[in-house]
Amino acid sequence: MKRIMSILLTITMLLGIALSLPLSASAATTDKVESGFTYVDSYGTWTYDVINDSTEARIRYYKGTETQIEIPKRIPHMQLDKKIYLPVVEIGNPIDTDDVGAPVFQQVYDTLTKVAIPDTVRVIGGSAFYGCIYLKEVSMPKALGIIGDSAFSGCQSLTSITLPSGLKTISREVFLGCSALTNVTIPNSVETIGEFAFSSCRAFTDITIPNSVTTIGECAFYNCTALTSITLPNNIKTIPSWMFSNCFALTDVTIPEGVTSIGAVAFSGCRALTSIIIPDKVTTIGNNAFNSCNSLTSVTLPDSLTTIDTRAFYSCIILTDITLPDSLTTIGDEAFSYCYKVTDITIPDNVTTIGNGAFYSCSSLTSITISDSVTAIPHNIFAKCSALTSITIPDSVTSIGVRAFQHCGRLTSVTIPDGVKNIGQWAFEGCGISTVKLPDSLTTIEYGTFKNSRLTSITIPNGVTTIAEDAFYSCRLLTSITIPSSVKTIGNQAFLDCSKLSDVYYTGSEDDWNDISIGSIHNKYLTNAKIHYNYGKPLAGDVSGDGEVAVNDVIYVLKHLVGNAELTEEQIALADLSGDGKLTVLDAILIQRLILEVA
Repeated sequence: MKRIMSILLTITMLLGIALSLPLSASAATTDKVESGFTYVDSYGTWTYDVINDSTEARIRYYKGTETQIEIPKRIPHMQLDKKIYLPVVEIGNPIDTDDVGAPVFQQVYDTLTKVAIPDTVRVIGGSAFYGCIYLKEVSMPKALGIIGDSAFSGCQSLTSITLPSGLKTISREVFLGCSALTNVTIPNSVETIGEFAFSSCRAFTDITIPNSVTTIGECAFYNCTALTSITLPNNIKTIPSWMFSNCFALTDVTIPEGVTSIGAVAFSGCRALTSIIIPDKVTTIGNNAFNSCNSLTSVTLPDSLTTIDTRAFYSCIILTDITLPDSLTTIGDEAFSYCYKVTDITIPDNVTTIGNGAFYSCSSLTSITISDSVTAIPHNIFAKCSALTSITIPDSVTSIGVRAFQHCGRLTSVTIPDGVKNIGQWAFEGCGISTVKLPDSLTTIEYGTFKNSRLTSITIPNGVTTIAEDAFYSCRLLTSITIPSSVKTIGNQAFLDCSKLSDVYYTGSEDDWNDISIGSIHNKYLTNAKIHYNYGKPLAGDVSGDGEVAVNDVIYVLKHLVGNAELTEEQIALADLSGDGKLTVLDAILIQRLILEVA
């Protein structure tokens, strides 16, 4: 019995399929009207679905060749021997599926110019008119409530379209790449605008988004290169990522008061935007939000702001006026890099994190105040800030990053706190500093730290064990350096091209100096300089305190004995080589003997 029922069911299904094929009558037919089946009308013009409990139709594909098309209000459909008429309520692929399928008018994509959609249609589904490159005119039905994904995407000749007053949703990519579209009025009924909805509509000049809209997707107006102004709805809470990116002509935009965040790349490349006011509720400005806004001169930041993310104002090349609010806690990597016109910055006390390169190449920056809450000077933070003249690093800082002040050519003064344990590679390369006091907590002078700087003298603190390669490379004004006995290694080229280096004051003995591993490549200016051993230690007979016993020390003693000079108790103690507790001619003779022995 089951086998018989199975055979009968198979026959019934085959009959249904066969009867749905083109017939000599004017309607498609099947033995049963059932939702989910796809049919072809008897003329082979339209492929359609039967939907909504078998009461309505969805046009799926156009099989004809006409260039101007009027979509039928009803599709005749045969139920057994009875013709019924199903109202056409949808065009295109189902709105509730991720599979958008083939475009309805794929067969005439390169010839179709005009389409009239009947008022029965409530939904234009996914990809309905996708890629109809010569479509110029579409009449929209009054009952339309939803336009599905990519419905008009790539309709490059479409210049205008009237959206009906009942429309609720403009889905993702609906008008993507409609490059000739100049004007669209969004009705007050619309609540949602999807991702990429109007992206690359390059003829758009202005648009008003009604207050009924509460949700706007990412990239909604991306690359609308002719858009000059836009009115945003009051009810949105965020400016989505990439929303106006590459809107090159956008000069004016008012961000609604209810907005709490500005998404990544939101206004990136808006080259005509001159000023922006960030409303009071905004807490976050996303990465690259205003990247390359080349005409932006001023930004007003709210007291609610806590985060300026990576490259938020990167390459805003004429931005001059910016005040960081006290609420700010985080400044991201390269946040203000290449802001050439910014002259001064105060980092608020609540800022605990500053990203790498945050102010890289701010070439007009002359002064900056860093708060005590900052514990690290990041990599590249002030590199190429060529106008920076001085900076005080707060006592809270424990490290200075790689290239932190590289090529700050006018930086002549810097105070490094005692708590700094590490100064990164090339940190002061190319700086204008002539002298700097290094903290005792350092253990290494890193690769290229002072390369090509204007140092004239420097004291390496006791505790440093390594002077790395290129550390003082091309310090052409360096004449003297004090090196502690703690140093065990000096790398290749550490003193390459230090042609004026004449004196090295070494706190250890000559034997200690000889034990140092000094790189054999390009260190001749170090090894050829005069080495003053035991520097800083009291040297018997060195009355002058110049680190060596010489004739001038004998002269000091003799002048003291004849009353022409007065020596301190310390000097007398150094000159008293006889050890009798007083200064006599014998001491002068003993100093002279010591000179001859050294010679």
